[in-house]
Amino acid sequence: MTTLLEWSADLPEWARDALRRIAVSDALPQEDRDAVKARIRIAQGIAVNGEHPCVPLGEDHLPAAAGDGGATILCGLGPVQNVDRLANDQELRMAVEGITLVYGHNGSGKSGYARVAKKLCQARVVDALRGDVFADAPAPPAEARVRYRMPNQEVREERWLDGEAALTALKRINVLDSANARAYIDRESEITFLPREIEIVTRLGELYSALSTEFAREADAIAQQYRVAYAVGRSLVPATAFAEIPSEQSLRDAGAWDEVKAQELADLTAMLSQDPRALARARRRISDSLTALADSYETANSGLSDERVAAISARIASARTTAQAAALSARERFADQVIEGTGTNAWRLMFEHARQFAAESGLRQQDEAFQEGDPCPTCQNPLDAAGAQRLQRFDDFVHSRATANAEAARNALDQERETLQGLQIAAGDATARALAEYRALGEAEAATFNAAIDFEAGLRHRCATLLAGIETGQAADVAALPDNVVGRLRAEIVRVDAEAAAFEARPDGDPALAARAAELRDAKRLSEELEAALLRRAELVLRQRVLNCKAALATEPVSRFTTQRRRELVTPELRRRIEDEVKRLDLSHIPLRVAESTSRGRNFFDLALDTRQNARKSQVLSEGEQTALGLACFLAEISRIPGNHGIIVDDPVSSLDHQRLRKVAERLVDEATAGRQIIVFTHNLVFYQEVISAAAAHNPPVPLLQNLICKSDAGGFGIVTENDEPWIAKKVAQRIEVLRTKLATIPNEADRESEAYRALAKDFYTDLRETWERLVEEVLLGGVVERYGAAVKTQSLKGVVVEDEDYRTIFHAMRRVSERSGHDMPAGRQIPVPDKAEIGRDLDAIVQYRTAANHRKNRLEQQRRALENPPAAQVG
Repeated sequence: MTTLLEWSADLPEWARDALRRIAVSDALPQEDRDAVKARIRIAQGIAVNGEHPCVPLGEDHLPAAAGDGGATILCGLGPVQNVDRLANDQELRMAVEGITLVYGHNGSGKSGYARVAKKLCQARVVDALRGDVFADAPAPPAEARVRYRMPNQEVREERWLDGEAALTALKRINVLDSANARAYIDRESEITFLPREIEIVTRLGELYSALSTEFAREADAIAQQYRVAYAVGRSLVPATAFAEIPSEQSLRDAGAWDEVKAQELADLTAMLSQDPRALARARRRISDSLTALADSYETANSGLSDERVAAISARIASARTTAQAAALSARERFADQVIEGTGTNAWRLMFEHARQFAAESGLRQQDEAFQEGDPCPTCQNPLDAAGAQRLQRFDDFVHSRATANAEAARNALDQERETLQGLQIAAGDATARALAEYRALGEAEAATFNAAIDFEAGLRHRCATLLAGIETGQAADVAALPDNVVGRLRAEIVRVDAEAAAFEARPDGDPALAARAAELRDAKRLSEELEAALLRRAELVLRQRVLNCKAALATEPVSRFTTQRRRELVTPELRRRIEDEVKRLDLSHIPLRVAESTSRGRNFFDLALDTRQNARKSQVLSEGEQTALGLACFLAEISRIPGNHGIIVDDPVSSLDHQRLRKVAERLVDEATAGRQIIVFTHNLVFYQEVISAAAAHNPPVPLLQNLICKSDAGGFGIVTENDEPWIAKKVAQRIEVLRTKLATIPNEADRESEAYRALAKDFYTDLRETWERLVEEVLLGGVVERYGAAVKTQSLKGVVVEDEDYRTIFHAMRRVSERSGHDMPAGRQIPVPDKAEIGRDLDAIVQYRTAANHRKNRLEQQRRALENPPAAQVG
């Protein structure tokens, strides 16, 4: 079994230094990344300023295993700002031991707190945080106060701004919701919380990949700069192998030029002027140069002919007149708009982008009209009727004939611009160098050369004039071209080729002299461009060394080591834990197998179906089985995390049947018993009750904090009350206390005829009616059968009796509260709204009945307890 230190011993010094930096930091700072990059450059022979010694990884750089010091505890979240419509003066506090159970109805603001938790803690799928989308202006970045306690330390308080790095201390707390559970089903999952040595090497692989990309970009930039072949020194191109790039000294030696070499070249030129082979080669070079020039002139002349000039001038005029027509149409259509310039080209581009955004986001397709109530694609406020009509007018204008004609003319002109810019017209100095040998042949050749230079200048001037006209929108007068020399050049090519053929037919000359003359000519040209050649050579050497840096960052060795160590230290344990969780969540009937892989130094696992045919889990398993499987993978992963760090779950139980839902509640209680902080967000009342029951049933019972998140009557969201539970879960006694509080808030002298008082009374009697209904279940029937409960408590029957007086009392009480809680009454039987005193008497009625029923229940239990045992026998 090879350890990290043993494996690293064979790595380059810079890689061992990088491992040390990773081992002693939770997140590698930019300064360390730059230092590693500098050391790689030094190792490949690239000069870097300053001293850069390498300090290799050692035993003392490997910290103790994560979790040895205990777990981070999340103490409070909030106040938060700019998150949905959450109130900005609330704090959601957490129990530091046991379970925090947070209940909130849909739309109460509960999910806003859960999304902030996912941003701050560890989650596979993280949602973007948004402000109030119904506000007039976009919100600033979300902000939250976080209170947490590190092991053996006091509570810390931090303010976190969305976009900043999350607090490292919270990243060991895991978050699970339906999206995160789904991630285990839909794709491979990266293994988190690896043993420290694998984690360090995994991060090394990520650093390798990132730096490799940076080096590749640097090398590509150099290659792009020097992609054109160089006239002097043909080995100075990006494709040249490193070993074949000439040294700086060899270039300097080859480019050395003096009077001696100049005289030698002159003598050789004179000697070789009569050498048939040399003369033939010279004529072939001249023919090639003339051919290239004639071809380029012919192409340019075709694109700049008088016919093309006329066509381009017409397009300029068309673009101008159609643009004016579109502008006139815009002024007529949009004279009533607030912003001047509506309908211009800049406005049209903005509107088309907004239209494209609306189509890509699924709001409205390009050809589909906006409707009242749709969010505006620019400001995102709901459109009123006038706004929808305004956007329809914009659509009509953009698709109008005037706009279409203007756009077509503009596109045609853009195409002409691209065509003109693509013409390759040689510069005069380049032509002079290319035809130097030809011009030296005689006066007639020099005259043809001068004519070519004049024609070339005319082509460049004509092209520049047309481009300027396109830019200004005004076609200028274009000067006539000088005499077209293409035919003249073609005739010269024929003549020169014939001369070359004639020279080639003569006996050979001295090839050594020809080679020396060519060598001297190259040396002369190199001497004239030596500095440019040296700079090019230096850049190409740098590129090769940068590519060597990239090659040194291959991730295959990293992947091999992490694969080996993962199979030794991680995979067997992870497989065992997954199998255990699968059994605990009653999924053993599904044939499953754990697959694992490594990619670019990163480690992945997948819980796949063990089938002969390829089959996706989402296509075979039910929704409930998929949810349970995602939960099993999550629980298996977090059970491997050392230190008993916390778990936050946000309604991960959708589609689960009651039995598996109970198993999940029991598993969370088990984790709390093991010392983890458990925070549960839910709107599922059955799951809520199961967590409470599981916490109470455990021996010893698990501490539980019940928090309620709701929205206020004033429209605020995310209002937190501690040690509270939803109305539907409250017992009769708790509901009576809520009703007492409501009664106290009713003004003594309130106008019973007002709509406000009528609403207060109606709300009170609705809650009172529901309390009578809960009383029947909880008190009269002793909780034998309860809603949201699966058990039938036969032992509770000992306190149950229903007499005629019970029926009469409950019947009349229910009829009374039902009449006042919103049931529609016939027009001829209008019941007056009760005053505060009458409401109080109706509340007293349920209190008195509950007290009497409880007394009777207690007496019955004592009497019936005797029935559980046989009667005592008489002694003779």
